[in-house]
Amino acid sequence: MLRKILLVVGIILLFIIIFLAAIFFTLPTDSIRHLAEKNIEKALNYEQGIEIEDISISPLLNITAKNFQMTPRVHEEIANTLVTPAKEYNGYYCASSVDVGEQTVKIDEIFVNPSIFKIIRKKPEGKFELKIQDGTIKGQIRSIDKHVELTTTGESIDLDTFTLLSNFTKAQIFGNLEFELRTVIDTNVSKKG
Repeated sequence: MLRKILLVVGIILLFIIIFLAAIFFTLPTDSIRHLAEKNIEKALNYEQGIEIEDISISPLLNITAKNFQMTPRVHEEIANTLVTPAKEYNGYYCASSVDVGEQTVKIDEIFVNPSIFKIIRKKPEGKFELKIQDGTIKGQIRSIDKHVELTTTGESIDLDTFTLLSNFTKAQIFGNLEFELRTVIDTNVSKKG
């Protein structure tokens, strides 16, 4: 009798494993990629064009997006105050203008490991990692009572190739960025606002 019960349980477990594997091997990742691009563009008020070359979802529901690009759609004219004659000043070469309005932000890989059971209970939680050229940004989101805590660290980020900061400041920025950030967001305030 015990052997029959173990056989039935084994068959059920095998069926569940095969069923889950079939779902993930036949998952329409192109449709998911397109949906993600459109939702991110909508969240950014269509000011940025989003392109993701490849997206994959593991059976553990980890998401990996490769070659993520964010291109500004609004192109501003170069202000007259930024136009100078192209020559050397104090031993440094200055270009005739600074053009930072159309730089594309490129991220080699984005890995997201969400805590599905916490998200279902409307308490966002998980880990993420962004690979940018030779640098990385790692972080974690945790729900604590009615607050969301975001902790992030950045290592070896070349600001010349990671143009997000240049796009926001409207200035060409060079250098290497390393940082640690901890932010606590009150979810009640964000829902009202």
